[in-house]
Amino acid sequence: MREVGTGELKAIETEYKNYRMRSRVEAKWAIYFDAMGFSWEYELEGYELDGIRYLPDFWLPQISMWAEVKAGPFTETEREKCRLLATLSGHDCLMLDGPPAMKPYWAMLSQKSEESERPEQTDFALSNYKGYPKYEHRFYCTLCMNDDELKDRRSSFWFMFGDMEVGVNAARRARFEFGR
Repeated sequence: MREVGTGELKAIETEYKNYRMRSRVEAKWAIYFDAMGFSWEYELEGYELDGIRYLPDFWLPQISMWAEVKAGPFTETEREKCRLLATLSGHDCLMLDGPPAMKPYWAMLSQKSEESERPEQTDFALSNYKGYPKYEHRFYCTLCMNDDELKDRRSSFWFMFGDMEVGVNAARRARFEFGR
């Protein structure tokens, strides 16, 4: 007989739109994407990344980005997998930690350019701000912000990306039957 508290913490698989997702957090991100009008594909394809087998959580075809979801902060190993996926696939990889929230999210970038001093990662607002996802097929990022916006990013975030609240609230309201 096993003692209480000695088991392993395991996420509950959750069904959403006929997909059996590995966790409620993944399902909440799918709800967020739907509420924001972002197309998504769940566990589209598995890959071999320098000898590591990897199955990314989401492909966002509208903006040609991967999205990996974790319940909490990414470990260094998980960050490295995202970096490898971005580099080898040529598509940036969002690192979505926890359920959707009103904050920017980090992504590993697919290429680093020495000439432009482009960083290996940056943060994105998963917003429809100025129609970027629809018209430019990307999210708004700090690489695009001017110096004033960077200095005052925290206070300007709510003003600039308030539409994210629609998706965040939809994800928060979601309730699932046990195992569904």
